[in-house]
Amino acid sequence: TPLYSSAASDVYKRQQYDCHRNEDFIREYARSVVAGKISNELSLLQRFKNDHPGTDLKCEMDSLRASVDKASAVAGVTELLGIEGSAAAVYFGAFPKMICADLKFEGRRRRPPTDPVNALLSFGYTLLFNEIGSLLDGLGFDPYLGLFHKPDYGRPSLAADLLEEFRAPVIDRFTLRTVNLLVFKAADFQLHAPSGGLHLVPEAMKRYFAAYEEYLSGSFRDAETGEQTTFRRCYRRQAERLAACVKSAGTYRPFSWSR
Repeated sequence: TPLYSSAASDVYKRQQYDCHRNEDFIREYARSVVAGKISNELSLLQRFKNDHPGTDLKCEMDSLRASVDKASAVAGVTELLGIEGSAAAVYFGAFPKMICADLKFEGRRRRPPTDPVNALLSFGYTLLFNEIGSLLDGLGFDPYLGLFHKPDYGRPSLAADLLEEFRAPVIDRFTLRTVNLLVFKAADFQLHAPSGGLHLVPEAMKRYFAAYEEYLSGSFRDAETGEQTTFRRCYRRQAERLAACVKSAGTYRPFSWSR
């Protein structure tokens, strides 16, 4: 249900615009987004390491820890973007060590995704992005006015902001899980001629949606509250947390997936 009436939503959106123009707010918010994203990437590597103690991820984990510290201390958004990009290269560099199946992964390739694992990642990010965008719209935000990601024509940039902290725990972990459980094989992917990228065939797409919904409906212990929750509940909690942050021009606390 919407948090705001139409009139209250207009007032709230003006507060969002004010935050967008507030350089101090943007800097602190961006720090939280990037540090939260990298922390959750580190948690994914730690979880895999705990389950597969023979996999050497120490170098990558040490690098991500250093990136979290850097992100919490830098002065500007431009530097944060550099830290985020360097951390992503390290993080996805560790992916081949975590793939226990005969599916290719040639480093993160977005447009187009050129191998099966990239195809699964890109498809999953699209689903998550759309769901978060709809949630933000329903809560009274202007979803196109990003606070960390700059507004881009036709893109709900605020959804891209909130997406970051959920990439690793939701889509990346789900992708590794389905790949390593052999839910998909090479024959489940076909070349999409207009884009030149790989896509799931229709029959495999049905399996994807079934597995995805099962994953999202599964409960886990919240690192903050100690209570059982689901990722979809966490999406809403973080959206409401962002709403309170924008309303007060305060500090945003990202979703923590520590184990």
